[in-house]
Amino acid sequence: MLHRALARLRGSPLNLTRVTARTWRAPSSQQMVLNPSKASKALIEVASRPTMPLRLPLTTEAYCLIKMKATMTLAQLEEWAPLSHSTNKDGVDQNTVMQTFGAVNR
Repeated sequence: MLHRALARLRGSPLNLTRVTARTWRAPSSQQMVLNPSKASKALIEVASRPTMPLRLPLTTEAYCLIKMKATMTLAQLEEWAPLSHSTNKDGVDQNTVMQTFGAVNR
């Protein structure tokens, strides 16, 4: 199931906002991959830390989906970088701006 869903998503913009835990199941077992007991322990561990993540993937599948989305977003960002830089005011050096934000010079 997961491999079919991912195949459909590869050709289109990936939107994970509607994905629920029940949607994604392991392709071989067709069962949920999340262990509720382990997930609750992980949440307790996170809650005990001084900082908390904005997003917390609680399965390997969740991690892979988020990483795939981030990779696709970065690829799209890089594809359109020249156009983005071309809209700067005259006299604005893109490398100086990128250094200010800690971005790698391109």
